[in-house]
Amino acid sequence: MKKILLVGALTVVGAQFAFCSIVQGGFHTDLSGGINIPVSYSESGFNNGLDMNRNNSVSAGYVLNAALLYGVANNNEMGIGLGVATLNASPTNAYKIFEEAYFSRSSLNSLTSIPIYFEDKYEFQGSSMTPFVLGRIGMNISRFSNADGWFNTSETIDPGLYLGVGAGIYITNNFYAELDANYYQLTDHLSFNNNTSNDTTNIFTTGLQLGYTF
Repeated sequence: MKKILLVGALTVVGAQFAFCSIVQGGFHTDLSGGINIPVSYSESGFNNGLDMNRNNSVSAGYVLNAALLYGVANNNEMGIGLGVATLNASPTNAYKIFEEAYFSRSSLNSLTSIPIYFEDKYEFQGSSMTPFVLGRIGMNISRFSNADGWFNTSETIDPGLYLGVGAGIYITNNFYAELDANYYQLTDHLSFNNNTSNDTTNIFTTGLQLGYTF
């Protein structure tokens, strides 16, 4: 149901963007990069024969964004964007299977999220240093990179919802700084023989980015 609503929302904003493109003009590209700081990292889900207990110590990573925007009004821009955001985790994971076997992993893991989103950006023009606010909604595609793996296990990750809000200021006509807050959702399916675990992960981050408008 969530995926249907998300597709419907993207269709509506896409149609609005296409309509406005006929009336207004001015394509440009925003490129930015910076630090991705975790605020909250939580997991919840249903386990079938696989009792999962994860204690994660999550540390900061990096974030990159590229957005193609179109001026639909003098101070309003809409478009599509693609991002790459990483977080580093040093987990102490214990998987207990029918209280018989234990497996542990304590090596470094990296979570990479690739959000594909629609962006709406509003600029408060009228000064030499122009402030702006923005909002993003889209789909998040994630993957874990593990230094070591689990014996005889398989893992898949479903795409989830991505939301982002931000505020910044143009220091020059093209160069800007931005503070943002983001929400990433993913569903992790882990299987061991005939045992499965399905966990929904909710990740909230904040960060500082520096960018340039072409």
